[in-house]
Amino acid sequence: MLLAMCLILSLALPLDRAKACFVIATTLFGLITISAIVGMIFYLSAAGFFPQHLIFDRVEWTWVPQGDFHFSWLVLAGVVMLAVYIVPFVMRPIDFLENFKGYTVGLLSYLLLIPMFTNIFSIYSMANLHDISWGNRPTSGTGGTETISANVDVQKKTMINYKAYRANFLFIWFCANGAYFVTVLRLGESGDEYDVNSGKFTVLDGFSMYLAGIVIFRVIFALLYVLKWQCRYAFNPKYQIAEYNLEREFKMLKKDKDC
Repeated sequence: MLLAMCLILSLALPLDRAKACFVIATTLFGLITISAIVGMIFYLSAAGFFPQHLIFDRVEWTWVPQGDFHFSWLVLAGVVMLAVYIVPFVMRPIDFLENFKGYTVGLLSYLLLIPMFTNIFSIYSMANLHDISWGNRPTSGTGGTETISANVDVQKKTMINYKAYRANFLFIWFCANGAYFVTVLRLGESGDEYDVNSGKFTVLDGFSMYLAGIVIFRVIFALLYVLKWQCRYAFNPKYQIAEYNLEREFKMLKKDKDC
């Protein structure tokens, strides 16, 4: 419902009039994200890497433990994807301890605003591909097409072409996201919903490990990139940068000026 609301607002209203609604949507999206992460952490801590095999009794309407335990690939994928949020704290432990409040507020702000960048910004940009105006520069109401030609007829024709392109692209983009959504749902239903943690490697397990693999890939090569440049700064004179204490330089300049 929130996604549909953001799409309608992006198509129907200018940003200044829809700002309040987008703020409400951002807040709700952020609360949903925080709730989902808290729920995942609770599940992962309760289940562990070897959760118990359970079968749902449809007569008694309860889960019946089977007594055996199996390694869960879903739990492993969940731990990997959630652990990436604490990488900055692990990489800078001293700075984290000295600036605990700043790190905590930054993490919470990041989690709350993730949906705004991934959902609202994406939807608004896709719904306004025809608008090529920018900044606070005044326009003639044709979405910035006056920069292409001074001819009003050309501006109108260009605007119509841009709107047609926007409509086609938005339709394809919407269908692609819908197909992805349906695919993920089908993957979740590929196993027996009444038999969980049976030790079978399902399609959903494979998909989750694929997403976790992307996270691991990004973290490893980001670390290699940082290490490469740290080594260059430390051992290659070509990349060494002179360090300046701006506070000390300011005091010296102020002292010279007073003299």
